[in-house]
Amino acid sequence: MALGITLGIREQYALSGLFMLTWCCMAFGFLVEYVSTPKAVVDTVNHKYPVGPLQLRRFADPLNNDYGKTDYYNDPTALKLISQTDWDADRPLYDVLNDDVPIAPQRAGWFVRAQRTRNYIRRMVPHIFGWFPMTSVWFWLFTQLENAKRDVAEVSDREIPVWVNAVIVGTFMIFMSFAFVRDRF
Repeated sequence: MALGITLGIREQYALSGLFMLTWCCMAFGFLVEYVSTPKAVVDTVNHKYPVGPLQLRRFADPLNNDYGKTDYYNDPTALKLISQTDWDADRPLYDVLNDDVPIAPQRAGWFVRAQRTRNYIRRMVPHIFGWFPMTSVWFWLFTQLENAKRDVAEVSDREIPVWVNAVIVGTFMIFMSFAFVRDRF
């Protein structure tokens, strides 16, 4: 909205349109982050304090010394270690020491590939939808810039300084840089 006002947009509906289109783009970006699921790896540590109802039940058994080990096959609420770098697969779990080896090799063939594909598509659908409102905002702003240049040239012999173009194009590049990274990863 600040760019719109700076470029001379004074119509309240146009400014509210810029706001709502930008908000819509941000909402789609939030959806991308919300549905993104990082690769999960197993927790092999035998924790001192139990986590979750299954570990608490095993903790109550005085003969059970490994109550703190996570049982991913019987405990649907088991905590997983979230990978900080891999976002391509959300199932199955991977070994924490070798994150290329899934825990359940019998499920590793088609299942892993299907999960990676589905997760990527699930993340990219809101990402692609977010391009439409943001493209229209920037089209609107650049059109207003060109109209302002033309109007200034018609009424005077002065021109809009070159640094204004640099500021607007630089703002565009900085703002849109997040979208190009998300396409790749």
